[in-house]
Amino acid sequence: MVGDNFGVQILTDNPLIWVLLDDRAGNRSQALGVAGALEQPVQEKELRYGPAAKLPNLVLGASISGLTKQSKDDLGAPWPALVISAGRRTAPVARWIKAQSGGRTQLVQIMDPGSGRDDFDLICMPAHDQPDAATNTMVINGAPHGMTPQKLGAAATEWSDKLNAIQAPKIALMIGGSTRRKTFTSAMGQDLCQRANKAAAEVNGSLMVTTSRRTSDVVDTISEALDGTAKLHRWDSDELNPYAGYLALADAIMSSKQSSRPPS
Repeated sequence: MVGDNFGVQILTDNPLIWVLLDDRAGNRSQALGVAGALEQPVQEKELRYGPAAKLPNLVLGASISGLTKQSKDDLGAPWPALVISAGRRTAPVARWIKAQSGGRTQLVQIMDPGSGRDDFDLICMPAHDQPDAATNTMVINGAPHGMTPQKLGAAATEWSDKLNAIQAPKIALMIGGSTRRKTFTSAMGQDLCQRANKAAAEVNGSLMVTTSRRTSDVVDTISEALDGTAKLHRWDSDELNPYAGYLALADAIMSSKQSSRPPS
């Protein structure tokens, strides 16, 4: 399942595996993507946060102090053999679970956990966050996800008629937004759209654009800056999200990404 060259032992005999899921779509997607690749049964643990979750992880330590009572009540023995977590706020919870298990639970953390890094058996961090060299850290080029060839094939079938009228080559532009350490400004949004417009024009193609929860403050700027032929899907729209269809049917993909490494 997971190689032991990073200190994570291979698990067999259908061990108990927990996936910690919070309210951030990006975190959920990455944790579920890794869990799905294991091809073993997993238990999804929904985490909801209280006011204390805003405290630095250095203050929280290995604890569930940042969770609501309902989320706390959902965490109990038998303790899992493996926990998969993603994002800073899940890290104290994962460390607490390991402590409750007497150190037997192994932890796989996606993205920087902040403090307490030595408690994790494997930390997967994107190269753009410039992770420190450590024996328990794996540097990855992008983000884990659950987009398998089968899912993309199904999305291509579902969206082919809806996107067929868009002039090829189709260029998908996936837009993120502000992080804890850097603001995605209107000027950045305009510059991104101008570059994307130019790229599409040079090949006589079209843009298929999606935004995210973090793009909200700049969405209007992006809408105005895009070429009139671009197809824009706003994250908060009631329309069906074409994200998977864009990935499946695009001839090329562009994305906006800023370093998201949080403070400890």
